[in-house]
Amino acid sequence: MNPVATHFSNKATKSIALLILLSGLIACDTRAPGNPTTPHIPTDQGSQGDPIDPIDRTPVDEKDEYCYANNGAGAFCVKLKEPPSSYGYLLPTIENNFPSQRDAGPYYPPLNLMIKNSVPSDQYISKNFQWKEFFTADHEDLGMVQPILLESLQEMRSHIDRAILINSSYRSPAYNSTISGSAQWSRHMYGDAVDIKAPGVALEDLAKICEQFGASYTQLYVAHVHCDWRNSPKEPPLFPVFKSDQKSGDLPVFVPKISLQKSGKFLIASLENEPFKEDSGELVYKWSVKKMNSQQKAKSYNTSSIKWKPQAGIYLVEVTVGGSESAQIKYHFDPNN
Repeated sequence: MNPVATHFSNKATKSIALLILLSGLIACDTRAPGNPTTPHIPTDQGSQGDPIDPIDRTPVDEKDEYCYANNGAGAFCVKLKEPPSSYGYLLPTIENNFPSQRDAGPYYPPLNLMIKNSVPSDQYISKNFQWKEFFTADHEDLGMVQPILLESLQEMRSHIDRAILINSSYRSPAYNSTISGSAQWSRHMYGDAVDIKAPGVALEDLAKICEQFGASYTQLYVAHVHCDWRNSPKEPPLFPVFKSDQKSGDLPVFVPKISLQKSGKFLIASLENEPFKEDSGELVYKWSVKKMNSQQKAKSYNTSSIKWKPQAGIYLVEVTVGGSESAQIKYHFDPNN
């Protein structure tokens, strides 16, 4: 007889049966505490304290290839393969070093990566971009070019009517960890990020063009601009699909804090905290110093710290780091103190 389906006539009998049932369930669970037999899937808590699985588990047909839409070079398909453990993908919600300001959804590991040699390296996958331009690690067999990245880059290329040079795009977590200065949770590992430049186009303008064509985040470096589409919808069978009630978007991981110090007759402005960097390379700093209630124009500096000789009065000091994060501070300078 199935004990779950049995009906009981009074509360006492029901309570005894429930205890027996729970004892049986506990006895049947032979897993060691802290060692589940399946990977932990992070959950949120519902209004009644019940766990809510953030991933949409609706069954979908398993596919061994992904087919891109026509981006000017004809539609094409690429073979898929589950990423091996050697690639180093981590679950964001069980890693202590995952930034709490970030939405974990876009950082879930891909379900499948693309088999690079299933497409000829010289093949144009859009009107102006070749397959090989998106991969820098020749020793890796798998990679990822999210369709939103390819589509957006081609639209940008057509818009500016100039070549866009890709310095870096996909990097596996294992390869990314070997690059000094790269963020541990870099978007390059998820196939929606590029480091680019365009001859004849200022990097600051190129960052704005990325944003114009849907980039979620940009960061300005001396030699390139980083653009990524982290908050764009992810497509199965490449990534897990999240339920519609999940939040999307990141809060700033880095908020600049300005430090001002006297050095003789000079003031020195610098950052108290280390800037967050998506990539290796030198970030672009833009400082502005303006004496308030004065007709003097603000002075601009493109260095990581600045030094100037002030006069008595109140100064407004501003800084923008990487073209995306900014801060300001007011300082009353009294030469007699």
